[in-house]
Amino acid sequence: MSTDTLATKRDLALAMGADAVVDAAVDDLAGVVREELGESADVVFDCVATQVTLGEATKMAIKGAPWWCWEDRASRQPSTCR
Repeated sequence: MSTDTLATKRDLALAMGADAVVDAAVDDLAGVVREELGESADVVFDCVATQVTLGEATKMAIKGAPWWCWEDRASRQPSTCR
């Protein structure tokens, strides 16, 4: 499962083996992702780390599930943002 606002990146995700993609600009992104998965996400990676994307990541993950964001853009080191 991959989300992005750009169709080219969604197409790339499919070409690389994603089972499904969702336009990140849809209303209720978390709800659409849960619908595609049939449940909440087991793990979420947020590679944008804005207030909006962190909120959506929280809503789409199973309660207590790990999720990561990249908030240190200079070093590209992942940070756990639970």
